[in-house]
Amino acid sequence: MYLENSVLEENLEYPIVVDTDALHRLKMNNVTFSNNVPDRVGINRSVDFTDKLDLAGNVLLTPQPGLEAYEDLGNGSTPLLNIPSGITLTLAAGTVFMSDSSIIVEGHLEANGTELAPVIFDDRPGGGNFPVNYVVVGQMGSALLVHTIIRDGNPLGLGIGGQSDAPVILQDVVLDNVGDYPIIVEPPALHRLQMTNVTFQNNTFNRVLVDTSNGQDAIVADVTLTAQPGLEWYEFADANTPQTPPAEFVVPEGVTLTVESGVALRFGDGAETLVVNGRLVTLGTLSKPVTVTSGSDSGAGTWLGMAVNGELDLQNTVVRYGTHSLTMNGTGDAQLENVTLTQSQMAGLRVSGGVVTAVRSHFTNNGTDGILVEAGGVSNVLVTKSAISGNGSAGLRNLSSETVDATENWWGDASGPSASGFGSGDAVAGNVNFSSWLTDERWTMLHYQLYLPSIISP
Repeated sequence: MYLENSVLEENLEYPIVVDTDALHRLKMNNVTFSNNVPDRVGINRSVDFTDKLDLAGNVLLTPQPGLEAYEDLGNGSTPLLNIPSGITLTLAAGTVFMSDSSIIVEGHLEANGTELAPVIFDDRPGGGNFPVNYVVVGQMGSALLVHTIIRDGNPLGLGIGGQSDAPVILQDVVLDNVGDYPIIVEPPALHRLQMTNVTFQNNTFNRVLVDTSNGQDAIVADVTLTAQPGLEWYEFADANTPQTPPAEFVVPEGVTLTVESGVALRFGDGAETLVVNGRLVTLGTLSKPVTVTSGSDSGAGTWLGMAVNGELDLQNTVVRYGTHSLTMNGTGDAQLENVTLTQSQMAGLRVSGGVVTAVRSHFTNNGTDGILVEAGGVSNVLVTKSAISGNGSAGLRNLSSETVDATENWWGDASGPSASGFGSGDAVAGNVNFSSWLTDERWTMLHYQLYLPSIISP
């Protein structure tokens, strides 16, 4: 049905009602809606007690003069409107879509808003009792949302599942007043989420929830996590009750997780360990560090910390409140520059094997040791131009037969380390080369390429 240059006015019900499976047939150009109750197009999902939940062809929804919205009438037996595989639903700039149901995307959803005429997904006034889930992108579905507003959802605004490579791209999107998490994504789908200038505002939790439930605890392709306006942090947790053990989030072999500056990662009761079997890269800056912590960001031991069997390349990063904030295992290789491991229940850095190179880093205020090198593993540890201070037991405890190179560090006092040392700073225990310590903590803040050995006093 094609309507052009027409007027629909003073109707006591919806001026147009169209079945879901016939929506692709409705095409309008310059159709004026005036004084109707309401001025909307109703999308009918139930006909003769038969559900009409699936779009049957490509649909283009466009704004029209006086048209308030396209409204999903919510009258099927289940709160779903489906975009099947091979079908595209497109919303032109200025289109408003109202629903108290979920849009399930197995095909493609495209919202082509502009800055002045965004596409809006909104709550349906006077809708039913179903939760408003909005957009759920399935295994093979894809989405491109540009200058789009998703608001008033409950319990979520956007959900993403499955591990295909079909992207879910958000550009200049606003997630507003969502009753729970505005975005929930399964770890195998995390690489599909691509965000640019996505604003989180007025939501119960201005966060992205990475749901590790049902054993889906690993990413399957390279992922880059970015900062966004109003986004508090990425939260890794099992949303099920009871939770699915083991409680962890995994970066597997051959896969890289990159975390950009200003991003915070928090690990809750459902994902208590960050396991790195592949590669983790953090790109923090001095003014916008990366933060890795527990869900509450308080209380030593409120998450287990990072367990590394692969590679770390951490820059300007703070890891805190773990049992051990960082545990190196086996053949792991960690390069740390201006990394802070602090407020752990036990050691800030626990080395059971592998290679650790730490420059300009801080191992401070941990419950037992700042650095613990255990016996039995083959380890190569270099810590230099760093601060090792304020720890509960020892600054550096080496139980292995390998020598730890810990030269040119600040131990909390200008006199150097205590115990095996002769000063009043944090204690040194075991086979540690701690000569040429720093006499002022400020020297740990210099970039290592600008460091001047002549200022060091033995």
